[in-house]
Amino acid sequence: MAECLRSCEICEISPGIRFCMDCEQFFCEACEMSHLKTKPCRNHVFEIADDAKSAVKSSFCKLHEEKFTYFCNTCTLLICNICLPKTHKTHDFCLINDAASKLRSSFGNEVQKAENIIRIAKDKIESSRSIHKNFEDQADKAKRNIEEQVGVYVNAFNNTKNVYLSSIEQHKIKQSQQKNQEILNLANEKGRHGEVLKKTKSLIDGQNNTLLLSSFSDMSGTLRSIRDVHMWTSKPSHVQFDPVSVKLEVDKLIGKINFLKPVIENIQVGDRVRLIKQGVRVRSQHSDSYIFLSNQIGTVSNIREKTVYINFPDCSNWSCLHSDLQLP
Repeated sequence: MAECLRSCEICEISPGIRFCMDCEQFFCEACEMSHLKTKPCRNHVFEIADDAKSAVKSSFCKLHEEKFTYFCNTCTLLICNICLPKTHKTHDFCLINDAASKLRSSFGNEVQKAENIIRIAKDKIESSRSIHKNFEDQADKAKRNIEEQVGVYVNAFNNTKNVYLSSIEQHKIKQSQQKNQEILNLANEKGRHGEVLKKTKSLIDGQNNTLLLSSFSDMSGTLRSIRDVHMWTSKPSHVQFDPVSVKLEVDKLIGKINFLKPVIENIQVGDRVRLIKQGVRVRSQHSDSYIFLSNQIGTVSNIREKTVYINFPDCSNWSCLHSDLQLP
């Protein structure tokens, strides 16, 4: 620690190793203890003199090395006893304590205002964080709702698809079984009729007239049935799918997305607001006439319960409901 070069400003004997930040004076340790015992000074703050070097320097005039005594309101400068008669004698000045007292009172109000602003800003931050969290939750919920809604239609489409495919498959199996049975029956009849036809041809080519005549009735029936064989076959039912000819508007099927501006919760006189809906009908405060305003922005001029009066660029004192307004 550097050696202290100043004497105690109270006893002027002992070294001034302590510095009172409130009185801006150097003290020895004994005078410091006496100083702190007095009622007006019991809360004064002391520092080691060398540590308070910057505060000590700021308390003395650099030009004259004299302690500042006055404050010049005209120049907003601290001045010493020599500065005053030389350059500030015609200015508005006062003692440092008087100036500081006035400034403290003024600063007190400013500090209080600043504290209120900081408190409001803090509340605003918390509110904004809450609003942001709600916004993100709403956005995520909207995405989940879209997924669920699309899932409902996808499941419905899949179920309908499965029903269609199953019905076509069952129809195909039934028709195939029927057709295969017809083919088998036709093949059997073909074979039987082939044998009968062969026998008939041999009788026609032979010399046994008695046998030919006795078999005439059976052969005639057989030949008729052979002619009817090709009538046994049938065509299966035709399968056809007719897609919807109307243009599918998926957005109308699922739903619509709207990005809505927030409704004002705490509206105040002087706030700029916008009418939410196009063509909202509002009524004049002083007449029963009506006008349609299309999404205009105005300034709130008065509030009475749920009714808000707004000044628009082209008209003034028009009223509408609180719920019809949003931030511009």
